[in-house]
Amino acid sequence: MFLVGLTGGIASGKSSVIQVFQQLGCAVIDVDVIARHVVQPGYPAHRRIVEAFGTEVLLENGDINRKVLGDLIFNQPDRRHLLNTITHPEIRKEMMKETFKYFLRGYRYVILDIPLLFETKKLLKYMKHTVVVYCDRDTQLARLMRRNNLNREDAEARINAQLPLKDKARMARHVLDNSGEWSITKRQVWLALPASSTCSPATSCLPPSGRAKAGSPRPLPPPRKLKLGNECPLFPPSPSTLSLSPSPLLFTFSFSPSLPFSSLFLSFSPFLPPSLSLCTPHSLGWSPALG
Repeated sequence: MFLVGLTGGIASGKSSVIQVFQQLGCAVIDVDVIARHVVQPGYPAHRRIVEAFGTEVLLENGDINRKVLGDLIFNQPDRRHLLNTITHPEIRKEMMKETFKYFLRGYRYVILDIPLLFETKKLLKYMKHTVVVYCDRDTQLARLMRRNNLNREDAEARINAQLPLKDKARMARHVLDNSGEWSITKRQVWLALPASSTCSPATSCLPPSGRAKAGSPRPLPPPRKLKLGNECPLFPPSPSTLSLSPSPLLFTFSFSPSLPFSSLFLSFSPFLPPSLSLCTPHSLGWSPALG
């Protein structure tokens, strides 16, 4: 299993592209959805936001007023950084949980929708591939003015507050150009996916054979081959361990019935670099083989 980081810019069409991936059966983790979830009343991030920014950022029902909070930090980098230090650790925890769920279900790869993938760079090292949904600046400006009912000056200010899309496109491994007709963008998404047009565990998730046509995105390659088995040189599995294989040829791990599942979960990190193997006293073996 490997991770694909997908990003874009305001009004570039990233959300629409994500919907296509989801319709085709891909495993997608939307960081925006997680970000809204972790700041709900009762969660640690909610309490810390109120402590840092005051009750004026709350709605009558106790939810965070995202517009007020957004306006508050828009032109204040220090306060934006403070908000990020509160929310980002909680977001990463939820991302790990969601990734682990897809891992258990046997998905070959997971697409993570990360708006600030290249700005923060904290998650880049965990991504096997990066994808940017791009559009030219004039198209981006026109879409934003129409969608948010903004004048040109306000729309340009919002675009300028982000890393330019052309810079993101240079850093990404794959680019989906959404400057033109939606049907063209949709075709690019299809070409980037396996021939089976689905990423579900029931299929091989291999890229289409042959080279892509000129101007089309490069298809996502298959994941690295995994070494099967539970062997771990430091902690060999005991005879009492129970082997679980949710998806053949993807991974095999085992755990001891005497250990709580929470111990196994806490010892496992889906964000390990592909070149490392994970061997723990809980007899969990995940050993990607190069090649």
